[in-house]
Amino acid sequence: MPATLGQTIKVTPVNKLTGFKIAKSAVFEFEDVNYIALKSGDNLELLPIELKGSQGKDYVFTANKNLDDQQVLISSVSALQGMLLHLGRE
Repeated sequence: MPATLGQTIKVTPVNKLTGFKIAKSAVFEFEDVNYIALKSGDNLELLPIELKGSQGKDYVFTANKNLDDQQVLISSVSALQGMLLHLGRE
């Protein structure tokens, strides 16, 4: 039965998402892939993520790595992206 204009319908999610939530400012795109930067000792590890949606000022995403207790770069992300693009070099 098709819905009519102005009709209210109730929907229920059909799958359960096991994912994470992070500030939108922590996510950056490089070569058409979304990434976050994880602290790994004295270095940063770039982790590709798959965005699933947004919730206010956060993104909901999945990753192929467990991120429990991981430190993620949430500021100066644009500076990191600029370095990856080789901006500011002479």
